[in-house]
Amino acid sequence: MKILLTLNLLLFFFLSSIQTQAFAENRTTYYAKITSNNVFFYQTLDENAKLFEIPNSYFVLLTDNANDDFYAAKYGEMLGFVKKSEVVPMDGTPQNPYATNYSCRITSMSGLSLKSEPTFESETIENLEFLENKIYFYGKKQGQEFFPNSTDVWLYCKYSLNDTIKFGYVFSYYCDFSSNVKENKEYFNEITESLTFSQARLNNNGLTESIKAIIVLSVIIPCLIVTFTILTKGKNKQAKRAYRKKDYYELNENDLN
Repeated sequence: MKILLTLNLLLFFFLSSIQTQAFAENRTTYYAKITSNNVFFYQTLDENAKLFEIPNSYFVLLTDNANDDFYAAKYGEMLGFVKKSEVVPMDGTPQNPYATNYSCRITSMSGLSLKSEPTFESETIENLEFLENKIYFYGKKQGQEFFPNSTDVWLYCKYSLNDTIKFGYVFSYYCDFSSNVKENKEYFNEITESLTFSQARLNNNGLTESIKAIIVLSVIIPCLIVTFTILTKGKNKQAKRAYRKKDYYELNENDLN
């Protein structure tokens, strides 16, 4: 019984430690404001990996130090990087941090392609029909001109239809979109000291139900095996003692001669 009690206590403390870890704090993050033009959101830690220019006066969410020059960041539904020297970390949480609610409308009668790069020869991600408007602006980037002295501005957008979400570039010449994005006037105290990002720890959503089940079973099954082994040995000993006792009383005096 002492062994069984010890096993139960060990199981209780193990499961309690999992529960404690499951509700640990999330990573500390900071919002940083864009206070000038030509501030870009990068796909990788490469000077040439610019995805789009972030609209001036809006924010990015800083999630970690990527290296000496870049923060890991989030803008809308995009994960990427921003240069440390180009953003201003602030002590506050804006109500409307991203300029992602501005929609575009396709004005080309023959439709328009959503491209992987701001060029006509790049991969087509989706063919957008005339007057399609489920296209949401993220930023802009200079690219290929359609004809001389027209425009080289492409819009980096999110295309959303039912449960499908795709990101890419559309040529601004064939888009009904106002480039005058409303200024975000939210402002907070600037953070001047170095940012400290806490280590990522598991939260309640960090452990899936499958993983939880595997962890619990990996503890319970050995305990059950040990318990079964102990109980089986105990029953065997009792059976042997009973058998020997029975043999003793069944002896006949004639058998002793």
